[in-house]
Amino acid sequence: MLQLLKDKKRFKEVLFLGLTSFLCLGFSIFRIFYTETGRFLFLNWNLFLASIPWLLISLVVLKPKIQDGKLTIYILL
Repeated sequence: MLQLLKDKKRFKEVLFLGLTSFLCLGFSIFRIFYTETGRFLFLNWNLFLASIPWLLISLVVLKPKIQDGKLTIYILL
């Protein structure tokens, strides 16, 4: 999988988005312990939901055979 990401020149993008997502999650956990409140926990859920369309589109880019099916593209849209 790593070789496929490198071949499609998406490895740096995946690495950057993964690291920043974990950084945001770490900041959120730190904030919970520091303030002792669970306020703004919905932002973690929002971060997760934002990653779903990106993952689906990345799958389409990495696997060109998926692009051939019109039904698959309509479902992803």
